[in-house]
Amino acid sequence: MDESEIFELKEKGYLKIRVIFEMLGKPKEHIQETLKKYIENFKTDTTMFILKEFYGEPKEQQEGLFSTFAEIEMLVANMQKITWLSLNFMPANIEILEPEEIKVSNREVGLWVNDVLSKLHEISLMTKSLVSKDKVIARTLGTLMKNMVLIVLDKPKDENEIFRSTGIREEELKIVIAALIKEGRLKEEDGKYLRIKKG
Repeated sequence: MDESEIFELKEKGYLKIRVIFEMLGKPKEHIQETLKKYIENFKTDTTMFILKEFYGEPKEQQEGLFSTFAEIEMLVANMQKITWLSLNFMPANIEILEPEEIKVSNREVGLWVNDVLSKLHEISLMTKSLVSKDKVIARTLGTLMKNMVLIVLDKPKDENEIFRSTGIREEELKIVIAALIKEGRLKEEDGKYLRIKKG
């Protein structure tokens, strides 16, 4: 894009911004390639034009992970596009370079606020869904561990023997045994646990 095209877009109200994207992962080559593909998404959008791209060298972090970043200068059509970019691509930073002052109407501010609220509601629903799924998984896992303990108690066993038979760690095993005793499905005699057979 040449200077005259850039000038023309700015005259139409396009904003010049600098956006920084960060990425963490491994292997090193993968995060470089993934970040470049991520930036390629913008090149198909007709309301955004990339002017400059700079990719940082990946640096090793803890546990064999690598971090890298991309600094992009671009023109975007309006504030709504900046909001869209922020909410959907989660950059580390956005700086508006030009113009120095922006005039916005009440309608534009309303649209911007509604975009933000819409995304916050979406995030809230996803969070509630994940919490709900976590509770179901935790309950299911708890039931599985209880059943494992009951199955291996074909004869009285102490905690160490139950651990060796099930692989359930000591902290979790104590919780499972306490729950089974409370439910009346297990009892302790002389440091060993016995299954209580119903009826």
